[in-house]
Amino acid sequence: MIDLFDKTLFLFAADMEFDAAMDNKNNSYNTAICGVGLVNSAIGTAKAIQQKNPEKVIFIGSCGSYNKDFIQEYDFVIGESIKIASSDLLLGNMRVPALIQSEFKTNENLNNQLLDFYRITNNLKKVNIATTFGITESEKVAKEFENYFSCEVENLEAYSVAQTCIEFNIPFSIILGVTNIVDKNGGTNWYKNYKNVLKELFKPFSTN
Repeated sequence: MIDLFDKTLFLFAADMEFDAAMDNKNNSYNTAICGVGLVNSAIGTAKAIQQKNPEKVIFIGSCGSYNKDFIQEYDFVIGESIKIASSDLLLGNMRVPALIQSEFKTNENLNNQLLDFYRITNNLKKVNIATTFGITESEKVAKEFENYFSCEVENLEAYSVAQTCIEFNIPFSIILGVTNIVDKNGGTNWYKNYKNVLKELFKPFSTN
């Protein structure tokens, strides 16, 4: 691994995504599994930071695209901001209390390092990430989320990873591979694509 990412913790949501990213290579990286979803990923990220004591965190994951004309399957994206999204917020049936921060920004310096690093192989598209409690399967709702929350992709862990890193005062970035378009076929297409997407997403780190 190049010195640029020395003392960096590479965080994954699940073993299956970690295995796909490693592609049967010996794991010489500082890695951890944080868990899937809002709660598990918050707990797992906190435990990993306490155990590994990293200087930086890069979350490597998968996501669904709200807009297939802008973000397509097999695109790689880097999050500039992460927001909580839900249909109840969209419809005005729920509000986020003022004491809860509804949006987090990733670390600009680390993002710029990653953007330069990935230009060698694959460009990263800058996006805003929506984190939801569950997986959106309605194309109509996906379009409404894109417009209302100004987010292009959906991931279940990004918000919790961000909040935990900020709590520990650790710079972090979130890079995701697009496995599917958010619609009724999203789950099927995620399963079909995730292995190759995660492998290609992590490949630049494996070849340096």
